[in-house]
Amino acid sequence: MATIKTVIASGLLLLSGTALADIKIADTHSGAWISVSHDGSPIKGAEVTVKNVPQQKSTFSTNENGRVFIPLTLENSRSIKYEVIKPGTNTTETRIAFHSSNK
Repeated sequence: MATIKTVIASGLLLLSGTALADIKIADTHSGAWISVSHDGSPIKGAEVTVKNVPQQKSTFSTNENGRVFIPLTLENSRSIKYEVIKPGTNTTETRIAFHSSNK
């Protein structure tokens, strides 16, 4: 019985891992570059939203290289929460990155 549970749990982990995107965030002086890929391939058309900066445009889309630049005007250093939705899915992934205003 324990073997069956282990096999089922392993299968669920593998299936859940296939939906996950690799999200990288690079902080710059005037914003952030967001890269979204899966198994090393860029994801075009992924929707990226900044969740905790009210003055930001609501949604940005990645280009054919899986990248998008999001301009940020920050008066103070802070953590920014990014939400990513891959095209054709309803799966939401979030990443939090610290952005410094002292660059």
